[in-house]
Parts: sequence; C-alpha cells; structure tokens
Amino acid sequence: MGRPYKVVTDAAADFLPGEADRLGIEVIPMEVNMGDHVFMQYADYRNMELKDFYLQIREGAMPKTSQISPQQYSDFFTPLLDGGYDILYLVFSGGMSGTCNSARIVAEELKEKYPAGKIYVTDSLGATGGQGFFVSQAAKNREAGMTVEENAKWCGDNRLKFAYYWTVDDLMFLKRGGRVRAASAYFGTALNLKPVGHIDDEGYLPAMYRVRGRKASLRKMAEILKNTLEDGKDQEVRIFHSDCPEDAELLKKELSGMMLPVKDILIGEVGPIVGAHLGPGAVTLFFRAKHR
Repeated sequence: MGRPYKVVTDAAADFLPGEADRLGIEVIPMEVNMGDHVFMQYADYRNMELKDFYLQIREGAMPKTSQISPQQYSDFFTPLLDGGYDILYLVFSGGMSGTCNSARIVAEELKEKYPAGKIYVTDSLGATGGQGFFVSQAAKNREAGMTVEENAKWCGDNRLKFAYYWTVDDLMFLKRGGRVRAASAYFGTALNLKPVGHIDDEGYLPAMYRVRGRKASLRKMAEILKNTLEDGKDQEVRIFHSDCPEDAELLKKELSGMMLPVKDILIGEVGPIVGAHLGPGAVTLFFRAKHR
C-alpha cells in the first residue's frame, strides 16, 4: 500500500454544490480582477457570490483572470507533501492557460526536496463543469482504492472521453477574449447567430456551428450528445450555465425527451474564472462520449 494522496484541481473547475468537500477534492484558488475589486475564487465562492459577479458584468464590469503563479503552487503543494501525501493534480486546459506548464515546473522542483513524494500533473484538457466532472471521477477512483499511479494513468487514458460543448448568448465576450474576430462577433450579434462549440483534443475552444436563435443552439447541443454519447452507459450528464437557469432547464427538458440511457441530468453554475470569458448567458454541456 502506497502513501495516501490528494486529488487536487484549480478554481477553473466548477462543481455541483458541496461536491468538492464531499469527495475530499483540494481546489487551488485563482485570482479575478473586477477593476476596482480583486478577489480569489474558491470552490465555495466565499469572496463573491455568483449572482453578484454576473450582475456586475451585466452592469459593465470587465473581469480579468490570472493564472496560478509558481509561488502559489509551491505554497499549496508543500503542506500536502509535508503531511505525507502524494498529489494528483488535474489542471485547467493547457490550450487556454499557461497554468499547466507552471505546475509541471514546480512539481519537478519539489521532487528534489521531497524525493519520497509523488506529484502527478495531468492536463484535464477541459474547464468549468466538465473539468469538475472529470476531477470528481478521479476522486471516486481514489475512494474505490486506486493508487495514485493507477489513477494518474486512468486520467491520462480517459480525459478525451469527457466531452465539452458550449453556446453563448453574446458573441462579444468571446470577441474580447480573442476567440472570434470582431467582424464575426458584430455580424453574428446582428443576425442573432449563436455559436455552438466544443473543447477539442488539444484543449482549445473552437466554434463548430452557428445556428439562428437560442433554442436552436440548445437543440444542436442535445443532438450532438445523442449522436456521440458513450455506448452502453447508464451515465450522468451535467449542464452548467452562467446566470441563465431557465436556458439550462430548457436543455435538460430537451435531453429528457430523447429517452437516452442517462441516469441523471444535473445542473450547476459556471464560476468566475471561466464565466469572465464566456459572459452571462452561456450554457455548457458535459458527458462521457465515444469521442470529443
């Protein structure tokens, strides 16, 4: 029997209420700059409620996020290693942030100081509720008795089976983050075109389709799930939204009407780290798929 270990992620992962605590998941906080107010996002939103966060954006705030610094990583990992724990860290997509590289550098440095300790850093190739879904499964693997080595291998082997799909209400937030060109954003907004995109195998965020109207974008995501859902699995589906619960319920209703082999369809909320870039009105969909 090896040393005990902690399953760790960062605040780009979003969970169902109380899930991280219930599964013993450690979450590294991340910084959000609201202009006149800078705060650290924790899994329990202790420093800013989500309603307040999205209200401020709707009133004109333009939040910015910062990646985790090497010093933050060192400060977070060191007490765990001092406590006799190994670490399995499932990190925010390297296709969207440089955080993963920083974590790997710090992990190598700490191995010199703690030769008996093990730190596994795995790029989740995901974000928000899908990253949380992936991390929660790793925590359940630990509860089921997987060693840290077995769990790290499982994460590497299975991360591309977690599918991520998204749509946004306002293309201008993606434009500001450099995800779409300015002309495309203005053109799409004028014509009521809604993008439907995914997170690809490299962890990037391409738009795959453009459809006219909100309901059509939700139906398109439901159609994609129906066509790519992993075979033979009585599985869980997660819908996370950024301050648009009615649209999340519409998507849930669409999926429920398809009579899919799905055990649960659960709804959660997109936190500030990803919500700063998607803006209010985003709906995201996560499930185990044949492929991304």
